[in-house]
Amino acid sequence: MHAIRPFTLASSVALLFLSASGARTQGPREAYELLSGSTITDECVFCDRAPITKPLRGSFVLTQIPSFVCCVYEVTEVDFTSPDGEYAAKGAGMYSTSHIAEVTQQLSLSLKVNDAEGVELGTGPVKIEAPFPVIEITVTEDGMRDPGHRYTIRLVAAPSRERVTYELVEGKEGSSLHIDCNACELIFSDVPLTGTFRLSKVSEDANPVSLFVIDFIDFRSTPDFQFEPQIITGSGTYEHGGELEITQEISLNLTVNQSPDRLLSSGRGPVPDGVAFPDISIDCEEPPSDFVRYSLHLVARPGKGNVEQFRRADANADGKTDISDPVSILNWLFSGGPAPPCLDAADSNADSRTDLTDAVFTLLYLFQGGETPAKPGPAECGFPDKPLLGCQAYGACEQ
Repeated sequence: MHAIRPFTLASSVALLFLSASGARTQGPREAYELLSGSTITDECVFCDRAPITKPLRGSFVLTQIPSFVCCVYEVTEVDFTSPDGEYAAKGAGMYSTSHIAEVTQQLSLSLKVNDAEGVELGTGPVKIEAPFPVIEITVTEDGMRDPGHRYTIRLVAAPSRERVTYELVEGKEGSSLHIDCNACELIFSDVPLTGTFRLSKVSEDANPVSLFVIDFIDFRSTPDFQFEPQIITGSGTYEHGGELEITQEISLNLTVNQSPDRLLSSGRGPVPDGVAFPDISIDCEEPPSDFVRYSLHLVARPGKGNVEQFRRADANADGKTDISDPVSILNWLFSGGPAPPCLDAADSNADSRTDLTDAVFTLLYLFQGGETPAKPGPAECGFPDKPLLGCQAYGACEQ
């Protein structure tokens, strides 16, 4: 039996990979969720009112379809609503990207908005504003349906994956906002910050470099700040990883008090010594300016509310660790299967990533006497030494 173990493992990996990446006529279905920044605008030329803009929440499904040009997706199950219930939109459409000459994107939607049927919104080829799979694009009616009334939708969306709430670290070495103003006499320049944001992984390439969406930013000056309170909202992206050197990069679109569209970025650089993901420590700033210029020192870590008991390597959260767990990881990675309900549990080798190495690690543990998955281990429910990826839906432990 021991003599055939290497063959058994290699065969298992090959068979699992083939079953997870078998031929299909179209790409996997990817459920998307609207993020903060999504809006619907209702313009009425002949009405005695200004255009109405409302935030949108909701979801849709993106499915890649065969095409000779890259890349074409079917948009289905569109279900958008404003939080106050005044606007509701349902329908379908098409999304595509092009890499000819320059990288562009295009979206068309055919919707029913409230009681209005046949609302056709679209855009020609426009610049891609965020790295795919994040989608940021604005579509509008052309006026043919009703010359005096048209809708515009600003869509900011990302795949519906595990989202981890982060908390700013406070104190002397914590988060702060720095304000430079050459045209005014500031009494203060450094503002200590408190607050939260959400971080969600949306892609990981082969380097590996992981892309995260940052949304629901809610930063405020700490209660002991003696001057005008500073309130910061917004969203952005964060990248982390690398093959030879671990690097990071952040881009943020912020509103500071009443000043919108403050674009802060860090550029790609090394992670500070002593900082290990999921903790984040990074500096970003606006381009040089003769007027007000903001820079942000961001120090954050996952909030305590993200931690839940789980069994390490139980990727499908069925309460046990067996061959079905690496199968579920491969199905997710290569065949569009459902994402693991607990990313920490799926991270069997505890390297703060969920990828092919976790399936291989679990197979080695199960069939070749490989290393036992790290704390809390595969047999008993428990907590990790620290949360790496977030675990909010394991559901196979008695709390």
